[in-house]
Amino acid sequence: MKAVEFAKTKFGIAIIIIAVCMIIWFVSSWNVHGEEYENFMYGYWVADDNFCEESEIDSMLLFIGRPSKKSSAITRPAHMIITDDIMNQKLTISHPKIKSGLSRKLKSFSVDCEIEFEEECQIPNKVTMDFDICKGSLRMHKDGNLYAVMHKDHEITEKFSN
Repeated sequence: MKAVEFAKTKFGIAIIIIAVCMIIWFVSSWNVHGEEYENFMYGYWVADDNFCEESEIDSMLLFIGRPSKKSSAITRPAHMIITDDIMNQKLTISHPKIKSGLSRKLKSFSVDCEIEFEEECQIPNKVTMDFDICKGSLRMHKDGNLYAVMHKDHEITEKFSN
């Protein structure tokens, strides 16, 4: 039986459909830069001066730790300080694995996070964090409300890494 004749049979059509579905699944689940995105989240983040001024706070600092659990959900230890004595507490940030798809270059990415605070906080426990690798920035928001605009301090982050 020739290939063209086989492709015209019901079994041949089923095989072709299954093959196409497997290719689509493979391409959509490929995660070229996921690990780089996960690594970028780690580190010491400092609030933008303009954001602090508009929010009427002195400063905001956030340290996001390395993942402590790898599965479909990632859990990270973190610590946030907002001065003048507004907040100084440990938190836990949970988020799904970051998928980058097939993009050949690193780009900005968003992560829907669930934050567990030790004490009550004005920041909601479910937020979206937008990271921009080129700018080294983090925006934390939910429902049109902006809770943080931060920049990564690479020098301090490197000191924690060693």
